[in-house]
Amino acid sequence: MNRAPFIGTMDRIVKIVKLEKSQSETGSVSSADEEICKPWAKLESDSGFEELQGKVKHTVKRSYIIRHNSDVAANGKNYVLIDNEIRFRITHVEPLGRRSHLKLYTELYE
Repeated sequence: MNRAPFIGTMDRIVKIVKLEKSQSETGSVSSADEEICKPWAKLESDSGFEELQGKVKHTVKRSYIIRHNSDVAANGKNYVLIDNEIRFRITHVEPLGRRSHLKLYTELYE
């Protein structure tokens, strides 16, 4: 059973952003990060693997636990989590408890 973490184990600050695309008057498309929240988080698991089928593909999978945020709970799969300037795509959001915490499953392809 997944339980909420103790407050002392949430020891890293992460940033959750949404990628905003905008078009200028000349038609060029630019993208910028819009910060959704900057919560304290617990890194619960960290794993990775390499795939060698013609080219090397390295995948890192991590799961983080943060305090509940209704925007992240509803739209988390569209957001990116930034930890130590490394951008992870959020693949799944799992609620823990009754609006207590969220578990974010993330991936990074290199």
